Amino acid sequence: MDYSAHYNRLIERARLRVLEGYCERHHVLPKCMGGGNEPGNLVDLTPEEHYVAHQLLVKIYPEVKGLALSAALMARKAVGMRLYGWLARHHSESMKGHKRNVGHKCSAETRAKISAAHTGMKRSPEHRARTGIAGKGRKQTKEHIEKRAAALRGKKLSSERVAAMKERWEDPDYRARLIAAVRATAATPEAKAIKSAAMKARWEGAEYRSRTIEALRAVASTPEGREIRSAASKAGWAIPEARARRCAANKASRTPAVRAQISASLKALWGDKRRESLTERGGLHG
Repeated sequence: MDYSAHYNRLIERARLRVLEGYCERHHVLPKCMGGGNEPGNLVDLTPEEHYVAHQLLVKIYPEVKGLALSAALMARKAVGMRLYGWLARHHSESMKGHKRNVGHKCSAETRAKISAAHTGMKRSPEHRARTGIAGKGRKQTKEHIEKRAAALRGKKLSSERVAAMKERWEDPDYRARLIAAVRATAATPEAKAIKSAAMKARWEGAEYRSRTIEALRAVASTPEGREIRSAASKAGWAIPEARARRCAANKASRTPAVRAQISASLKALWGDKRRESLTERGGLHG
């Protein structure tokens, strides 16, 4: 029997449908063989199909011990795929709404023990890599994000925590990885849209807007600020595309009212400078 062909047909059928009700997530390439949690490696199967899939994998790769262990653990729940599927569904339904751990608060002694057990624990690079892969592509709900933000809002870090963060930041490898991750996240369209909406909402506040304008004016009035602004303007002007966009924007903004205002300002400025020049040369007498 061609077990590989049966397995591939099972997976292809799972990719082309949407299951309703209870289903089980299956790794097409098993994790014990290097498979990850990327969407292309995950399919939803019924309990019966999941049971059959693991049996087929054992037939295809009899030398992989992890596959035999997974199939054996599934077989311990029931004998026969129909009985296994019934038990899996029954267990899923019985656990719905189960609030054994919801609202449970650990005592101070228990929290201290958990903290002590994790303090100083160093995870291997392989463990960190697996954790990172498992979290990629996982989107948190708005409720979860709001709960985390509310829990952290107003919370001050301890001096030990701040010192540990500064020490980690001194590591060039950690700093480079963190900066690269932040830049990659900020470059996505979703992140740009969120950042844009947040900045627009903050700019609507009169106090924030006035503080920002005052800070920019204070920086721009210093010699260093003027030099930085001049260098940035020259660098931007040297790019043909940027120069064309700036010229087009200036032409579009030069309405008759704007041109009249600029002309009046230049005439007033030129008159002041002309008067100062004649006064210095003795051409004007008070």
